[in-house]
Amino acid sequence: MNTLLNVPPTKSTLLDLKKQLILLEEG
Repeated sequence: MNTLLNVPPTKSTLLDLKKQLILLEEG
């Protein structure tokens, strides 16, 4: 996750973050 912070947000990373948020909400 630390690597993502060093990289500017892209559509792919944003989608991954959204997926993680959805999984957290469902979990």
